Amino acid sequence: MKRILPSFALVILAMTLLLALASCDKGPGDAPSLINTTPEETTTPAPETTTEPPHEHSYTEVVTPPTCTEGGYTTYTCSCGDTYVDNQTDPLGHDWGEWKTTVAATCTAVGTETRSCSRGDATETREIPLAAHNYVDTVIPPGRTTQGYTKHVCSVCGDSYNDNYTNPTGSVGLDFTVNPDDTITITGIGTCTDEDIIIYSTYYVDSQGNSKVVSGIAANAFRDNTNIKTISIPASVTSIGDGAFAGCTKLTAFTVESENKNYSTVGGVLMSKDGSTIVAYPAGLNLTTYTVSASITTISPSAFAGCTNLTAFEVAAGNARFTAVDGVLYDSDKTTLIAYPAGKTATTFTVPNTVEKIGDYAFFRTAKLAEIILPDRTYKSDGVTVDVPGISSIGSYAFYGCAELKKITIPNVTTSVNTYAFANCTKLDEVNIGSGLKTISTHCFEGCTAIQYLVIPETVEVIDDYAFYNCTNMTTLVLRSGVKKINYKAFTNCLNKGTDSNGKNIARVYFEGAASKWNSSDISIDASNWMYLTMYADLYFYSETDPGSGNYWRFVDGVATPYR
Repeated sequence: MKRILPSFALVILAMTLLLALASCDKGPGDAPSLINTTPEETTTPAPETTTEPPHEHSYTEVVTPPTCTEGGYTTYTCSCGDTYVDNQTDPLGHDWGEWKTTVAATCTAVGTETRSCSRGDATETREIPLAAHNYVDTVIPPGRTTQGYTKHVCSVCGDSYNDNYTNPTGSVGLDFTVNPDDTITITGIGTCTDEDIIIYSTYYVDSQGNSKVVSGIAANAFRDNTNIKTISIPASVTSIGDGAFAGCTKLTAFTVESENKNYSTVGGVLMSKDGSTIVAYPAGLNLTTYTVSASITTISPSAFAGCTNLTAFEVAAGNARFTAVDGVLYDSDKTTLIAYPAGKTATTFTVPNTVEKIGDYAFFRTAKLAEIILPDRTYKSDGVTVDVPGISSIGSYAFYGCAELKKITIPNVTTSVNTYAFANCTKLDEVNIGSGLKTISTHCFEGCTAIQYLVIPETVEVIDDYAFYNCTNMTTLVLRSGVKKINYKAFTNCLNKGTDSNGKNIARVYFEGAASKWNSSDISIDASNWMYLTMYADLYFYSETDPGSGNYWRFVDGVATPYR
């Protein structure tokens, strides 16, 4: 019994091994059987069994292609269920198309755009930034007091802004000259009709918008303009000429930009920046008396020219430079008459004996004055010591436009009568020129339309340009022997009085010289005067005795008288 049990156990073990061998053969690489049995070792013969051949895998392949985001691979699957993966590839990545706008951006809202992968497996969206404004530009030209600029308005949303600012035009049409430094000086009213003159630092010099800096206002620029009421002066102005505003009878105030370094205003009166100089008093200011303050050290020659509302000047106590007597303004020692109030109602005036000089514009457009007496030099009983110095000089525009002045005698001591001194004195019909004067200055008696009889004394050598221009009623002219030069248009529009019933010219020129000396080296006559001196007037030559024929003359009781 003990011998049979081991044998049975061996049989059981052998059957187990056979069953293991009947399982799938994994191929050459499979692990060998864990138990080797040989016939020698088997004490009991194995029972007879039927063995099947080993199983070999038969794989089918399934190729999974790559996509945009996933890699590709091949799956191998055996009928027995065994499976594995091989031939792996990388993802393809997206094949994006072009971006396409889905919502357009505007200047007020962002837009969107999308694109799709050509394989159809993805889309993406992104934001389109705000679009630029679609501005439409409009140029706004400058106005008289308003700046010009360019206005930009978005046609989509209405957003707007302005730039390219230009200065206001101020008063346009003013005359000007260009200075060597390329600045300009205003020289006149031109075509401007403004009552309130506004001058800006830059002035438009043409219709294309080109401008230049205004640095000055010329002498007499607005003289006798009766339309202007106010004048605004820019910071750029550094010089203002004499008489720039003389006779502007409606002018009531000046204004000056605060940045101006040379000028300022006090009560509408134009002053120097430091207030020590009176530059110009507005002639239309409704005051009858003006007081020169103690701080004033200088008064511009034309400061009070044509101020017909003023009837008197006063000078404040403490002013050491000026004084006033009977309402007339003088320097402190009364040797220069500075200004006679143009509105003073007196019809005659005798200049004090202390006065030696009549200042520029001193009697400019005096309204009522019909006669003025200018003192000549006188001596004391010794015949040597000067008692009264007399008037040595008469300034430019001194008696300009004195509408009622009828007579003037220029003293013998007077050696200088300056330009326009008696111009446009339209009632002046008696002019007596003293022996001290050698030159009758330019425009000196221009426009004195009442002069009929005029004697140029032998002491006068030069009659300058326009000296008697437009003295339209002049009928008789006596040229004494001292005259050496008659300049450009000195007598233009004079002596043209037509003819009498006998066909002779009414006007006459009496030349104190022989015919051979007329327009010779002894006397030079500009051609602009020939028509008036020799065609419109009959020319007479001087002779002590009657030659018997021809145009000759002599003095009879001091009056030029023809022989026939």
